[in-house]
Amino acid sequence: MASFPRGDQMNVLGPSLLVKDKTNAVPQTPGEGEGVSGAYQNELDLELSDNDLLKLAEQWEIDYNHYAGGIVKRQETNKKYYLGRQNQSQNALDSAPVSDNILFEATETFLAQALARNPDPVVYSDNTDFGTIQARSVRTMLTFLADALVLRQKMKMMVRHWNVYFIGILKHGWDSHIHEITTEVRNPKNFILDPNGYVDPYGDFIGFIGEKITATAQTLVDMFPKHEDFVSSMVDGKMGTQVTWTEWWTDEYTFTTFKKKVLDKSLNPHFNYPQNMPEMKGDRVIEVLKEGNNHFARPKKPYTFLSVFSLQEQPHDETSLIEQNRRNQDIISERSEQLAKSLRRNNNSWIFNLQKGYTQQTAKQALDAFDDGHGALEPNENAVRRVEMANIPDSFFKEQEGRIENLRSVYGTLGNTPVAQDENTTARGMILNQQRASDRIGGTIGDALNQVASNTFNWWVQLMHVYYDQEHTAAVMGKLQAVEEASITAEGFTKRLIVTAAPDSTQPKDSITEANQTLALFKAGLPVDPKTVLQLMDVPDIEKTIEGGLLFKMNPQQYVQANFPELAQDLQQAAMAQQPTAMPPPGQPGPNVAAPTPPQEPVAPPANPSLSQVHLPS
Repeated sequence: MASFPRGDQMNVLGPSLLVKDKTNAVPQTPGEGEGVSGAYQNELDLELSDNDLLKLAEQWEIDYNHYAGGIVKRQETNKKYYLGRQNQSQNALDSAPVSDNILFEATETFLAQALARNPDPVVYSDNTDFGTIQARSVRTMLTFLADALVLRQKMKMMVRHWNVYFIGILKHGWDSHIHEITTEVRNPKNFILDPNGYVDPYGDFIGFIGEKITATAQTLVDMFPKHEDFVSSMVDGKMGTQVTWTEWWTDEYTFTTFKKKVLDKSLNPHFNYPQNMPEMKGDRVIEVLKEGNNHFARPKKPYTFLSVFSLQEQPHDETSLIEQNRRNQDIISERSEQLAKSLRRNNNSWIFNLQKGYTQQTAKQALDAFDDGHGALEPNENAVRRVEMANIPDSFFKEQEGRIENLRSVYGTLGNTPVAQDENTTARGMILNQQRASDRIGGTIGDALNQVASNTFNWWVQLMHVYYDQEHTAAVMGKLQAVEEASITAEGFTKRLIVTAAPDSTQPKDSITEANQTLALFKAGLPVDPKTVLQLMDVPDIEKTIEGGLLFKMNPQQYVQANFPELAQDLQQAAMAQQPTAMPPPGQPGPNVAAPTPPQEPVAPPANPSLSQVHLPS
């Protein structure tokens, strides 16, 4: 899944022109602990000087600014439409949005449907026992990280950014304070991208990347302590001042600039480069160049991009769902305003005759009285007349409803949007509409989101290879309500792993359908015990359910007595009341009971008289 630079980039910026050796950019010393602590300890011996890097960064920024002018205007327009403030000036951002902002509704409905759950990682290796165990452990760790880093929520924000800014970005890294992997959403407005670059199908950006980062001056000093005097002079010693620096990335190297000064430059810190390792050869020790242990085949920029509608001709997508539906939203809002104005005009329209005693002032007083529910004096007969309300044609409402449905269908949320009950709409039809909407979500942007999750999982495995110098453990709840545990170190990666995300794993699951499928398989003779079936159906107390079921099947009376004692007592009293009374002892009068009637012999029906007229044969 590695991305490869273009030929011109290799010629101008390739590592062969920049790097003289391939020493790992993150050297470790015994007892230092895992990961990077503060700034990188060694700078690369680059053939390009700091001044050359500054000129290169300046040219990159100029090239991007020429390209980004038109993109920024479209991004601002999309943001206004998302918030429903397209008809407001910049000074009126605190007022209410437009009526019937279907764009906002469709976007958030789509997010709730497309990212209802965290994506499920899929990891597999060779068929050996160790490979299977390692794949299972890595899958457990990825599931744990997806939950700990709230990946689903970050992917939601990523989609919002894509819909407004035509691109979404996640950044992966390592937190040296908590010694754990990080994944954060980055604002696309803070990026400087190669104008000739694009997002490839894996979610990697082809070309250079510059990210503007804003924090306090003290934060910058903590990252690069050897430049403390320079940073302090830029803020007059006020270290709480907000400053902005730029972090530049290619696949092979990275450098940081601040106020026309290079603060740091190094190889890609998230890759284990080949190193000279001591090795015994006969009776002497020699150094042998050994490849680093990595999940990736080559270094990559630590970003994952969301791109959906791209022709791979520019960094940003050609369009987004908001941009495609802006004109439709305009017409929907205009129709809603027209309807509101028409109703207000028809409900409150009065005509006052000036020639029969009304003036402009008295007419206004009369209107205020009508609004408050009071009456008004009429100077002369027929001095006041109310305008009759005109009927609004049904075609108006049909057109409005059609445009709303069209906008929702473009998003793929038509079947997932709550609608009023219709006697002509069957429950099966509503379910089919929802299924079609889910298929639309899973088949368009859903595929791109699945690739984002797959790229993120692969990045996490690469960071495990680089930074898990110490043992890291994780535990998650499995499908059968069992706890799955994992313990991983970087040295433990001895097998090649294939990592991806399960298709449509982020979409909601229909629990009723899953339960029906489980029961159908069990009735069909599937060799699964009842306990496993109940586990798959997510029954809360499985043992109690099985115990009660067996007791009911083997001894129903005891089941009723154990679970419903009052009902069992009532049934017992009712059974005793229906039993016959016992006979008294000899010599004592018994109850006045009529003697039973003895059974009678069956009597044949009388013969038909017409049978006497039948002639017998001679």
